[in-house]
Parts: sequence; C-alpha cells; structure tokens
Amino acid sequence: MKVIEKSMSCPPPRKPRTIIAFTLAEVLITLGIIGVVSALTIPNLIANYQEKVHLTRLKKTASELTNAYNLAVSENGSVNTWSNGTSMTEHGKALNNVFSQYLKYVKVCEKYSKACESPTIHNRNGSKYWTRNPFDYYSNGAVKYFLTDGSIIQIKASVGDGYTSNWCRYPSKYSHYLYKCGEILVDTNGFKGPNRNGVDVFKFLIMQDKLLPLGAKDDHSIENFTACNGTSGYGEAFGTCTAWALYNENMDYLHCPKELSWDGKHSCK
Repeated sequence: MKVIEKSMSCPPPRKPRTIIAFTLAEVLITLGIIGVVSALTIPNLIANYQEKVHLTRLKKTASELTNAYNLAVSENGSVNTWSNGTSMTEHGKALNNVFSQYLKYVKVCEKYSKACESPTIHNRNGSKYWTRNPFDYYSNGAVKYFLTDGSIIQIKASVGDGYTSNWCRYPSKYSHYLYKCGEILVDTNGFKGPNRNGVDVFKFLIMQDKLLPLGAKDDHSIENFTACNGTSGYGEAFGTCTAWALYNENMDYLHCPKELSWDGKHSCK
C-alpha cells in the first residue's frame, strides 16, 4: 500500500489592505465649502418660504372677504343701496353696519385709542410708511376689526378725488378710481410682522358689483402697479401690490420691481 502524503504547504501571505481616507485638511476644506454654499442659499430659501406663507395668508384673506362681500350683497342687495346717507362718513357707517355681520372678529374699533393701536406699517424696503399707521385714520366712517385669525382689517367709504356724488355710482367696468364704494385695508397677520406694504399689508376696493384687489392693470395711475414698483412718479402707494401678488402669485416686486410690468415680465426669472 502506498501512502500518499499530502503536502502541507502554507498559504501565500495576504497583501496588506489599503485604507482610503480623507486628510484633516481635505475635511476642513470640504466643510468650509459647504458652509459658504449654505450661507449663500439658506437665507434665500427661508425668504422664499416666508413669501409663500404671506401669499397663502393673502389668498385666504381675499377668499374670506370675497365670501363675506358676496353674502352681504345676496342678502342686502347691491352695495349702493346700503346707504341713504349724503356724506362719506354716513356711507362708511352703512358699509360697516352690513359688512360686519359677515366677519368673525374679537375686537372692533371706531376711533383711535391706545387699546386699538395697530402695528407700525413700513414700505417695501422696511422704512416707516407714515407718521401714524394708516389703519388708525378713522375718516369716512372707518371701522377697524381685529379678526379671529389674527389679521386686522379696516373698512371705510371711499371715492376718487373726494367727489361724493360719484360714490358707488357705477359697477366695476367703469373707473375703479372714481366710482368706488369703499376700501378694505388688510394686515394679514396683525402684530406678527413684518407689517410691510406688499408683504403682509394690502388693500381691496369695494365696488358696486364686486371686491377688487388694488393695483390692477387698468387702475388709476395713482393706484395701479406702477405705484407698487415705484415707476408712477407718485411714490410708493399703500396697497398697490395687492393685485400683482394675487394674480401672479409672487412677490417679485420686492426683488426686481423696475423689471416688472403688466405688459412685460411677470417675475424676476
């Protein structure tokens, strides 16, 4: 019998494993790049998000006011039948007597007092708008409401150039400037801020046949979008960015106002 001996040879030695890693310098450089990119992009992302929030609140407020207006008209007739007065103060009181029935509010103010103060309103660039908040001028039968959702509105009678005889005379297909019935000033989030014109502060027109956001293409030169983007020659008028924000669903007038127009670009892009 042959005995076959198996060779007990040793396996070849293993090659040492190569470990790939970053050096400390490379890690620090990468973190630095990430930090720079974050510093450049995160503020823009936050700003864009905040603008979307403000737009959402504006749309909600516009919807609620439009519903209130439609209910008021359906149950009380056309706006120009609400008042038998002969002055803008009497017209304003009549508007509020009807409109207030369809609003949900926690406090109402018919004259200026410390208890009824509103936040200070600012221009688009953050500078102070007026010496006193426009919500605290109680002309033309104005009444201010602190709504249950935290927003603040003021309703008053209004007509272009003070011609009382033109008050609420024609439906909206005629001049939005001369034949207004009233105005609704809106601060969509009240004391939360930033209380800036065109950011959380807006204006709507009460017409004989509908509620209109201020600043539309065909509005008077004092009240259209050129008074929002600063090209009208009349300065920055209160509430004139409202129509743009609602119809174009952006607040790009905060970033490139001189590039925008109803007949041209509708965004900064």
